[in-house]
Order: sequence, then structure tokens, then C-alpha cells
Amino acid sequence: MRKTKITIALITLLIAGTALQLVAQDKYAKSFSISRHNFVDTIKIEIWKGAIIIPAEINGSTKKLLFDTGAEKGFWVADMEEWMTPIDSITIVDSNKERQKIPLYQFPPIKIGSTTIENYTMVISESFKNYVCGKIDGALGFNLVAKGLSIKFDTKDSLMIVTDRKGFFAKEEKKHTVLKYYKDTRPDVLIQFPYGKYRMTFDSGYIGGWVDLPQYWLDKWSSNNPKMKEAIDKTTVRVDTTIKSQAGLLGKTQDTIVARTLHIPGFGVGDAKFEDFWLSTGNRSMLIGSCVLKHASLIINAQKQHLVFLPHNENSGVVIGNEDFDDFRLFPTDGDSIGALKVIVREGSKEYQKGIRTGDYLISADGVPITDYCTYSLLKQKGKIKKMVFRTPEGEDKEVEWDE
Repeated sequence: MRKTKITIALITLLIAGTALQLVAQDKYAKSFSISRHNFVDTIKIEIWKGAIIIPAEINGSTKKLLFDTGAEKGFWVADMEEWMTPIDSITIVDSNKERQKIPLYQFPPIKIGSTTIENYTMVISESFKNYVCGKIDGALGFNLVAKGLSIKFDTKDSLMIVTDRKGFFAKEEKKHTVLKYYKDTRPDVLIQFPYGKYRMTFDSGYIGGWVDLPQYWLDKWSSNNPKMKEAIDKTTVRVDTTIKSQAGLLGKTQDTIVARTLHIPGFGVGDAKFEDFWLSTGNRSMLIGSCVLKHASLIINAQKQHLVFLPHNENSGVVIGNEDFDDFRLFPTDGDSIGALKVIVREGSKEYQKGIRTGDYLISADGVPITDYCTYSLLKQKGKIKKMVFRTPEGEDKEVEWDE
């Protein structure tokens, strides 16, 4: 079996359920038009942590748009531009279940490949600007599929094939397991776990995420099922108190909760098998994130309402082996006077053994002051960070060096 090792970042942004979700019903969701009919187009795309980034021309310049299956419609995270035209306001519900009435903007024609999308509407999400660090300008929602566009994301060769023709991908689909999705606003599919099959949303906007299984549902499933409880207890390697943080279009929340760390044999998404997998239940959402697309391409069939995952390696599963999952995180403090990024660390982790504690702040990395998350993110992109300085809430500094 080919072994693929996923290296978990030493420090990750604490957004459990980073899905850029927009769950809103409004009359504009499908009001846009597509310039071509009976067409097939192939477009070069970028893959970022499994997430799909599509180049699009808007008002004469190229923008980077995330394709977000977890959002009903589009949203914008970059700076406001003068060509944005407010046309109405709608009530949205974000991934924190927060409701708010916000402006809806009419966008000029969006050209993707040789196809133009006209009268597409988006909301503005300033809260995500600090998290994406200029990697994307905005997002296209699942309403493109609801409008009738079938799409193949070839994440192996970084290509997007989009068409409105019925049955165009039928030959490829016959070789693989079809996953019927249950909504036309976002795809909910049945996923195979050791405990059984459960319906979860495949959210390509959950950037860098694998699987979110909330503790609430584990408790609910096992409360009246001794065999289920036994299976869950058997795969539990740790129960502790942690802090959950969830980002939404309207902001983020943090809560202290009791969570489990589970080490499961694996899970299946159709024919794509992911083995030796660790996960935390410290999140409230039930999501499959973008990381699965690091190892499997995806067909979304709009006419038949199903997904097909096409594993890059068709002959074996992908061994994850992510033991460090969720042990050490950072989250933005929104202007705290001590530091910009605060630490969450679990007892027994290698970071805890180095003397780092929950509530500490990251002050500098390799001598560079950490003034926001994007500063840290850019340093990580350049290579492994060797030395960090943390500061306790009482003002004591501690220097930590990391082995090669």
C-alpha cells in the first residue's frame, strides 16, 4: 500500500469548522444567467489545501474565487471595490447560527474560461479577510450547480471541467460509487465511519479541514446503543477539556467544552478510503472538508444530484497517520494588548512538554514579530520555523526551539 503522510502544521488557526458557509434563502440565489449553452469548458485552477481556486475576470482584472460547496451563493472577502452595486439586503445564517441582515451586491459579468456569468450576486464578508491572507478574493457558491452546471474538479492535474450537458461524465461515473446528495443548496452525503453511515455536508470551503464529528452527536448515537458506545470508547484515545472556535461570515465564537480525540481505522467517501485517521470532536459542525480533494478528484452531477469522488490512487487507501491533529492551535485575539495570536494546547502533546500553555501568546517566530495571523502564515510558507517566543498572560516570555 502506498503511504501518504500528511504533515500537520505545527500551529494551525483555530477555526474548527472553517467552512465559509452562507445559508440563506433569497430570490437572487438563482437569478443569474450563463452566457453559453450546450457547452464544455476546461479551465486551469489552483489547489490550496485541497480547496479549489478558480481564476475569474471581473471588471477587467483577474480575481481568485474559491468554489464553496458549503455556501448557497457567492461572497466577497477582499477589499470593497467601486464597481460593486448594492441592490437589496438579505438575512443570512452563518456557521455559528448567527443571523443578520446584510447588503447584497450585484457584480459585473464574471468571466471564467470562455463562459460569462451575468447578474451574479454576493454578500461581503470582512471577517474572513484576516484568515485567507489574500489567497482568495471571494467565493462562488453551490448555486452554480443548482443552476444546472455539472463540474469535474481534477485535483491531480489542477483542472476544472464545467458543462451543462446531461450525461457528460457518465462514462467516468460508472467506474465509481455514486453519492446521492440531498439538497440543492449544498451537498449532504452519507459517509461511512466505523460506527456506521452518517449524513454530512461536503464543504469545499472548509479549507484545510478533514472531518468534523461533534461530541453531541457521538453522545446521542451511543446513548441507547451499547454496541455504538463500545465502538466509540474503543477508538477513543483521550478525553479532555478544550476550546472550540468556530468562524462564520459574521464573526467567530469560542467555547470551552469536553471533547474526545478518536483514532479510527479510517472512513470512506465513496471509493476514496482514508485510513489511520485521528480526529477531535471539539467542533459543532458535521462536515467533510477540502483535504479529501488532496487525494481524490470530484465530479458534481447537477442533473442527477450526486457526487463521485475519484481517488488519485485507485488501488489503495490513503494512510493519514495524523497523530498531531488538533493538539496545538492559534486563534486571533482581535486586538488583545498582549499579542495577536493566542494558544490552545492539549496536555501530553509535544508542545505542552516544551512548556507552552493554553492562554499563552505567540510574540515572534524566527525573530519576526507576529502582529497578525497572515504574518505567521507567510513565515510558514517559507519553511519550518525553528524558534518561537511566547508570552504568558502575566507577561513572562519563554523561548521555544523546535527540532529539525
